[in-house]
Amino acid sequence: MTLTLTAEEAAVLREVLTTYLGELRMEIGKTERYEARQELHAREDALKQIIGKLA
Repeated sequence: MTLTLTAEEAAVLREVLTTYLGELRMEIGKTERYEARQELHAREDALKQIIGKLA
């Protein structure tokens, strides 16, 4: 899949994802069930990869 963004669009998307990443980290900290925590960590890793591609 290819997604073409302008520099401004990429910056906005990076900002939104970075904000969500911070919220996700707080959610991970509050999650008690191990399986759910692992799923959230996988989502966190995916987000980090996407943000890295936008840099």
